[in-house]
Amino acid sequence: MVVVVVSPDWNISGKKLETDTFPDPKVQEQLKKAVLVKINPEASDDAKTMAARMKVSTYPSILILNYKGDVVTTLTGFQEAGKFAPFLSQYVELFHENPLGPA
Repeated sequence: MVVVVVSPDWNISGKKLETDTFPDPKVQEQLKKAVLVKINPEASDDAKTMAARMKVSTYPSILILNYKGDVVTTLTGFQEAGKFAPFLSQYVELFHENPLGPA
């Protein structure tokens, strides 16, 4: 499972994810079972192209990808750790049952 976070450096909600949500022990426990990729869509043309290819239009966007790079689901905006950890856990379990990802 790949977790992609798309957020430019200036985005306050993206920064709150970094400072408030991702450090939470329950979120960290779930992220250890995934590959975390962070994309700043303003950092390069390639990053901008990747964000566009994943149809990101709101920042921050958190995408769950399967092994083929297909987007399985997307969350937008700030996510509180208490809600984000169970969300991740749900997808970790789905990918554990089927490493190729949910159908």
